[in-house]
Amino acid sequence: MRSKVRRLLAKYDYPPDAEEKAIELVLEQAELFADGETTEG
Repeated sequence: MRSKVRRLLAKYDYPPDAEEKAIELVLEQAELFADGETTEG
């Protein structure tokens, strides 16, 4: 998943110096979303 996020950021010309923080944020949000999906079911 990390590599897919990295490719999307590159595709949309996201600044490389802010890339790692953005990837961590996306992965953190994905975890929270996944946790929410399992508890609401």
